[in-house]
Formats: sequence, structure tokens, C-alpha cells
Amino acid sequence: MAKLLPFEAGRPLSHSAAARRIKDLWCSGNFTFTRHAEERLRERNFEISDVEHLIEKGRVTEHSHPGQAWRYTLTGKTVDGHPIAAVFELAGSSLTMVTVLFKRR
Repeated sequence: MAKLLPFEAGRPLSHSAAARRIKDLWCSGNFTFTRHAEERLRERNFEISDVEHLIEKGRVTEHSHPGQAWRYTLTGKTVDGHPIAAVFELAGSSLTMVTVLFKRR
């Protein structure tokens, strides 16, 4: 398993560091979905393979701090090449998928 990058709650990670951390946490199984994210996955007919492809090939395009944890938007394509974006929340050594949406080209 890859060594996790240090995390400072008061400061955002760089976009490349956030993308690596999201991938590391996902690959290690340290992730959950909000109910909202689960509903959007079903509603928008995304598969877990689409999320995995996004995590593998996508890039972080923005970040925010709406609460106590930083949120990062990962943008890329589904397995079938359709634009997709997902918002992930990083809190210490946990990753939560907040939502997933179609991204306009």
C-alpha cells in the first residue's frame, strides 16, 4: 500500500497532491459515499467502474472548504468517454464521495 501524504486540515492540498490522496484512499478501501452520492450514481446511471476510471485518469480542478473538511472536484471521463465530475471530501485518512454529475464539455 502507498504511503499516505501528510494532511493539514487548515490548508488545502495542491490539486496534484489531492488527486494522489484520493486515489490512495480509494485503492486502500478508505472511502464512503454520502446518501446523496449513492442516489446520483443510480439516477445518472454511473457505474463504480466510471468512478474508478475518473479517479485513475481524472484531475482535480477545484477545491472548497464548506465545513470542517476540504472538498475537491475531480473532473474527467467515464469508461465510455462521457464527461464526468465528482466531489470528494478529505478528512484525515478518510475519503467521502459527496456527489457525481455529468460535466459539460
